[in-house]
Amino acid sequence: MVCGYAGWSFGRPGCAGGDGMRAADLWRLSIRRLVRNRRKSGLAVLAVAIGVASFFLISAVGSGVYVLAEEELSRLGIDGLSLRLEGEETALDPGYAQKLAREVPGVWHAMPFRLEYGSSKLLYEATDTVLWQVGSGMVETMDLTLLHGRGIDAADIAAQKRVAVVDAEYAFSAYRRSNIVGKSVRLLVNGHWDDYEIVGVIASQTATLNAIAGSKIGTFVYLPYTAGGRAVDQIAIRCREDADSAAVAQAVEQYMTRTAPTDGTYIAENITGYLERVKGIVGLIRLLTTAIGSISLVVAAVGVMNGMLAGLDERRREIGILLSVGAIPVDLVRSMLLESVLLCLMGGMIGAVFGLSAASCVCLVLSLPLTAGAGDLAAALVLSTVCGLLCGVIPAAKAAKTDPAKVLRQE
Repeated sequence: MVCGYAGWSFGRPGCAGGDGMRAADLWRLSIRRLVRNRRKSGLAVLAVAIGVASFFLISAVGSGVYVLAEEELSRLGIDGLSLRLEGEETALDPGYAQKLAREVPGVWHAMPFRLEYGSSKLLYEATDTVLWQVGSGMVETMDLTLLHGRGIDAADIAAQKRVAVVDAEYAFSAYRRSNIVGKSVRLLVNGHWDDYEIVGVIASQTATLNAIAGSKIGTFVYLPYTAGGRAVDQIAIRCREDADSAAVAQAVEQYMTRTAPTDGTYIAENITGYLERVKGIVGLIRLLTTAIGSISLVVAAVGVMNGMLAGLDERRREIGILLSVGAIPVDLVRSMLLESVLLCLMGGMIGAVFGLSAASCVCLVLSLPLTAGAGDLAAALVLSTVCGLLCGVIPAAKAAKTDPAKVLRQE
C-alpha cells in the first residue's frame, strides 16, 4: 500500500517506498511553499541580501584599509634598528655609522640622523613637517624610492650645504608636478627660517596615512644633519635580509660599549617590531569592522527564523495532514531546513553580488585596494548556507513535535 497526500509519496511501516519522503518530493514541497508565500519569502530573501551585502561591503572596505595601511607603513622607510645613547649626554659620534657597517656582522647600511618636528613652506603651501636631518646613504639605509635628482651625499654633509629632499606629494601640491629639483623650500630649523635647495624628490611616504589620519603626520623633508647645527642623537641601521635583527641589535650594543665607552647605555631598538605592533592594531580594527558587519547578518538570520516560526501556525493543518498520511518527523525537519537554506542561499547570492559591486565602487572612490574576490563570494555562499541551517533548526524541531491528532481535531 502506497501512502500519499496531494501527490507526495511517503514510506512507513505498512506502506511501500521505504522510510520518509523522497528527496525529489522534499524539494518540490519546499519550493512550492516558498512560491505560495512569495511575499514573506521575498522579504526574508531581501533581509538576508541586505545583511550579506552590508557584511561584504564593510569587510571589503576594512580589508582594503588594512592592506593599504600595511603597505604605507612598510614604505615609511623607518624599519630596521635605531641606535641611541641613553643618559645625560645623548649625542653620538656620526663616524660610528661607517664603522658599524664595516665591522659588525649583519649590518648592511648605517646612517647618523636626528629627527625633529618643524614647519616648511613650498611656494604658498605651508605644512607641519617631520625634519629628517640625515647623513649620506639615506636612500639605501631607509629604503627610499628616488624619483628625481639625488639624495643627501657626503659632499653635502662636509660642506654643511642647505639642500633638501622632499616627497612627490608635497611637490605636486605646490607645483602640480613631481620634478621640482632646483626649486627652494623654506624650513623652520632650530627656530630659524632658511631657504634650502631641493636636490631630490622621493616617492610619497605619508600621503595615504595623512588622508586616513586627517593630515596629522605631516610631510617628510630630508636635509644634511650638519645643516641643522645640532649633533645627531641616533644612528639608523639596516640589517641584511638574512640576518636576525635581534642578534644584530645585541652585537651593535656590545660593539659600541666596547669601542666607545660612556657613562650612558647604548640601546639598539628594533623599529620593525614597533611597526609590527602598529600593523597589529590596524589588524584589530579590521576585525572590529568585520564584527560590526556581521551584526547585520545576524539580525537578518534572526528575522528569517522568526518568520518561519510565525509561519508554523499557518501550516498547522498541512503539517497535521502530512503526519497523518505517512510523513515522519524527520521529513518535516528536512523540509523546514531546506526552506531555510534556500531562503538564505538566495539572499546570500544576491547580497554577495550587490555587496561586491558596492565595495568595488567605494574602493574606487577612496582609492583603496579591492581585496574581495571569488573566494569571498564562495565564503558568502557557505556562510549563507550555514546561517540557513541554524535558522531552520528551531522551527524544524517545533514542527517535528506537532501532534497530528490534536491539530486535526482543532482544525
